[in-house]
Amino acid sequence: MENAVPMTVLMRDPGCAGTIRSAGSMRVVRSADAAGVNGTHNVFVLALASELGGVTEYVRRANQRHVLRALLVRADVEPRWVAQMLDRADLRTLRNLLVHRGPELPRRVLGAWRLAAQDDLIADATVVKDMLFVLSCALERFELPFARLPALAAIPPKDRAQLEVADDGSYISWPSADVHLDIEAVRVALDPAARDRALHQKLVHDRRFGLAVAKLREVKGLRQSGVGGVSARQLRRIEAGEFFPRLDTLKRMAAAHGMKLAEYLDALAQTR
Repeated sequence: MENAVPMTVLMRDPGCAGTIRSAGSMRVVRSADAAGVNGTHNVFVLALASELGGVTEYVRRANQRHVLRALLVRADVEPRWVAQMLDRADLRTLRNLLVHRGPELPRRVLGAWRLAAQDDLIADATVVKDMLFVLSCALERFELPFARLPALAAIPPKDRAQLEVADDGSYISWPSADVHLDIEAVRVALDPAARDRALHQKLVHDRRFGLAVAKLREVKGLRQSGVGGVSARQLRRIEAGEFFPRLDTLKRMAAAHGMKLAEYLDALAQTR
């Protein structure tokens, strides 16, 4: 399966350090020496808002080399002070800045890039009045009026802000209205001609992923019926590229191979 080029993660956020570690194509570093940016391709910086000064030169260097994919800032100060912390660190507002409160958003973004699915998975979403704002894991922003999609328009205004983003970024949901929306649906709603393009790209990605799943399973000597919690029929469909598995399914597939999820994803990435 084709994967994104190797990733470098500068880890300066203790709240994420325990769950994000070096594995396969992802290298986690803790030194903010700007010289470390040389030779990198996809750089992610995780830092506290109150300590942005410690990563200023690293971020600048990555930005100058056009390899900074995301600056993920945990708001350990009052939200209204985040802009002041950026100014204090002499960092200008960046297109690839993401402010968050916990490890869930960084895990979604990094997980999507490791799957080479950053354009297809959702990093975050919010509602402002009658507009849904969606940010992909590649940090592409979408602005979708609720009136554009019948399913969204039917959600009562008082419930529209009560959305949830799936752990793996595969969809946004409104549990009270039983509405689920993935990023492809957002693109198609904004640009109907995008349907054919998105479908083609998704088919290519899912088929490559499915082939890698099948090859790795065969190497491990597992049958399609040997993955606990995943039916043989479901696994056949995944391996045929009919759909991309959800996070809980991926975890079961990893366990059947005697691997943690990160190890399993890296093994798939190296499978041709």
